[in-house]
Amino acid sequence: MEFFRVRIGRVPLDVELQEIVLHALKVPFLIVNSFSYRKFVQLSSEGDCSSPKTESDAGIELSLSIDNNSSMQLSVAEFAEARGVSRQRALAMIKSGQVVAQRVGRSWVIEQAEVNQRVANRRPLSPRLAGLLVNAMSGNEPIGLDAQERFFLGKYVERLRSDDDPLRLLYSWMRGRQIRVVDVAANVADIAEIAADSRVAASGISDPRAGLSAAGEFEGYIAAADLDGFLRDNLLVESASPNIRLHVVADRPSEPVGLGLVIADLVDWSRPREDGRALELLKGIEWRR
Repeated sequence: MEFFRVRIGRVPLDVELQEIVLHALKVPFLIVNSFSYRKFVQLSSEGDCSSPKTESDAGIELSLSIDNNSSMQLSVAEFAEARGVSRQRALAMIKSGQVVAQRVGRSWVIEQAEVNQRVANRRPLSPRLAGLLVNAMSGNEPIGLDAQERFFLGKYVERLRSDDDPLRLLYSWMRGRQIRVVDVAANVADIAEIAADSRVAASGISDPRAGLSAAGEFEGYIAAADLDGFLRDNLLVESASPNIRLHVVADRPSEPVGLGLVIADLVDWSRPREDGRALELLKGIEWRR
């Protein structure tokens, strides 16, 4: 823990204090545990206090406590700079759900990890086409397709097999496979019991085919109708540091879930080990016509 006292003059007094802290100390946004402040007036050249002639002569003095062990969080402006986009574009990404952010007062805060998250470069497929692509990625023969669906499915499969960045394509296309994603926190000791709940179907990092060690995390699918009861019964709350990821869908898939869902879920993490495994699984698919 570090403590600072800093004076910041000639700033509009209606600017949010968090933004002032960020500008003054150049520290990651909202690792400030607490602060107090008071308004002050600038000293004259003789060293005497005088009443400010204009509002811009006034300032704010902050007393801060900063936790150096907390996770890195960014303001919208910092995130936009790191991603090379405008602030307006960053806000649009938050609104659309492409970037996960938390509301703190009137400001948004974004985890540092979001900087490396993929950005969709294609429109998502319809839920129907996303389901057909999941089925194809699972190595199943397409059944019950009309001529148009078969044509478009073949087109997407060929694109996926030939593209230089198939993971980004999948990230863009497969957002329609679920209603939403809920990230919650649980006691690590309770993970095994939560995973055994019949209302969820393990997928992604929790599916054995992923071949990943994720003992302290769980990922799975749950029906929208079961979500509230599941969260309540297992004492789960949404968190900025989650260890459970729930893909909310209309109907929970049976276990084991299709390999296509496992691959799509791994891609969503945008982490090196999940990306590597997703590519291996994708290359090993036996596509059927």
